[in-house]
Amino acid sequence: MKTMKHILLLLVFSILLSGCAAKPSKSVDAYMKEFKTNMLNDLASEDQTEQDQEVFQMMKEMISDFEYTIGKETINGNSAEVEVTIKAYALGEAFENALKEYIVQAMAVLTDDDNTQDIHALMYEIWATKITECKEKGKTYSETITLNLEKNGKEWTVLHDTDIPLMNAVNGNMYNIMQMYQN
Repeated sequence: MKTMKHILLLLVFSILLSGCAAKPSKSVDAYMKEFKTNMLNDLASEDQTEQDQEVFQMMKEMISDFEYTIGKETINGNSAEVEVTIKAYALGEAFENALKEYIVQAMAVLTDDDNTQDIHALMYEIWATKITECKEKGKTYSETITLNLEKNGKEWTVLHDTDIPLMNAVNGNMYNIMQMYQN
């Protein structure tokens, strides 16, 4: 009976100790808040011309307005995975639509001898229209990504191997669309 009490005390003690350690999902929440702040600071440091200032400001507001929900947490020793669902504006779709429309209109401008329209200004005009339409539709892009973590002592650290998928998700798939057109 005395041994049973010791086992019970050890069990209670181990449960209490495990409750004191930080959870991976808490680390992910802190990481997401820091990611949002750092992203805003990075966007604020970008140089823009007067012409694209309005478009850039609207994009900055939309990108920083993403929402996230922390989902399933899986711990395997000193590593963990946490699912995060991102809800954002579909800027990738807006970019692709703007690009397609620009190509059609720019070709018309270039083949029209009487047209003096600036094709550079045309792109900003189309892009501003598509971004405005995207903003009016709301946050229609949703993606669930998995963040990988590693335990350092009692703390969980998010590994940076998921930064690109995370950046793509908060930008509404714009990174992937841009990569597709670069290749």
